[in-house]
Formats: sequence, C-alpha cells, structure tokens
Amino acid sequence: MEIMILVSIIIMLIIYYKVFRIFDEVKKIRKFLEENKHK
Repeated sequence: MEIMILVSIIIMLIIYYKVFRIFDEVKKIRKFLEENKHK
C-alpha cells in the first residue's frame, strides 16, 4: 500500500518536471522569436 503511494508521488514528480522543462523551452523559443521580430 505505501509502495503504491510512493510510486504515484514519484510519477507525479516526473510529470511535473517534464511539464516544467517543456514550459521553460517554450519561454526560450518565444523570447527568441520576439528578438527576431524586432530586427
């Protein structure tokens, strides 16, 4: 029972980490596009 809770917490952390990384990449890309637009 406790193992299942641990596993679910780890899976949630991995998903949050992946989502955070994707969000960070999107911010970088948008910043890059904004800089190119101004040129």
